[in-house]
Amino acid sequence: MAGPNLEKMGGFLVQAEDDLASINIIIGGSYGGVPAVTATSGPGLALMMESIGLAVAAEILILVYNVMRGGPSTGIPTKSEQSDLNIALYGLHGDAPHIVTAANSVDDCLFTMQWSVHLSEALQCPAIVLSGQAQAQAHVIIDHPADFGFAAKRVTVAESVKNYHRYQLTETGVSPMAIPGVPGGEYVAEGLEHTQDGTPSAQAERHLEQLEKRQRTLTAHDFGAHWADIAGQGSTAILTWGYSGDPDGAADLIVKEVRHKGFSFLQVLSPCVTYHPEQREWKKQVRPAPAKPAVDPVRASMRLLDEEGFNIGVLFVSDRPPYAPHSAPKATLAGIEKTFAI
Repeated sequence: MAGPNLEKMGGFLVQAEDDLASINIIIGGSYGGVPAVTATSGPGLALMMESIGLAVAAEILILVYNVMRGGPSTGIPTKSEQSDLNIALYGLHGDAPHIVTAANSVDDCLFTMQWSVHLSEALQCPAIVLSGQAQAQAHVIIDHPADFGFAAKRVTVAESVKNYHRYQLTETGVSPMAIPGVPGGEYVAEGLEHTQDGTPSAQAERHLEQLEKRQRTLTAHDFGAHWADIAGQGSTAILTWGYSGDPDGAADLIVKEVRHKGFSFLQVLSPCVTYHPEQREWKKQVRPAPAKPAVDPVRASMRLLDEEGFNIGVLFVSDRPPYAPHSAPKATLAGIEKTFAI
């Protein structure tokens, strides 16, 4: 389905032989001026890391859509697992600033992809979008997505240019990119560290200049309010990522847990991912708890699962006061000397 749909929107699909080929194909496509995207999963993302680093060093904008699954290695290909966050953030060699985003739900996938392409094109750096096997292969009915008006627009040079410096130091860190064929816009795009005109250089000063330039593309950019969905306010923040069937309900429960004085325990239901239509029926068995929280743990445990399915929400609240912190009296020097006196 991807090929015909892309053609309708003016794009085209290239079937690569493996992950190494696909990542280098999109680097070449983007170098030629065409926004390029590829998709992979955990082991494939590991294979792509060196080439993503090349895109960082050469400031070539690409997007990798990574569908996470159980790992390591082949792991559990048919099950979801949020196992690639660490490698997505820190898997590149050296100091390699790049963008990492994640969709919160199926209907958030379109926005996340649009925003990620917009950021990658505007900031001239690679972007990795994280998803999950359960999310990527889901079939759901959603409301018509809102049009946020993102227009991926990279900064390019004019039809001809003189004294062109591809990696010129700028206030934002973004320097105009010459599309192949522009008179005077020839430059070397490779993984070696370089001067502002692209000449390879091993000098520490040039290396530091380009490191700071690439970092500045992210630190100087105003990401606005799109970077996260925020629920509630206060001095305590809990950062979560991924997706949920009921994100607003989950956020409300987390807020209640934070405000509760004492121990709190929250369990998020994660149904087994299958491809049988009858397995979708589990959603019909989940409902908000029909009564107020119980103070008796036995009654609360019985309320968790009844004949009609799972009850979700705050099921048990104890009226027992939380334990007060125990602080031992401070020892004095005289007391210590008396203890160890011979």
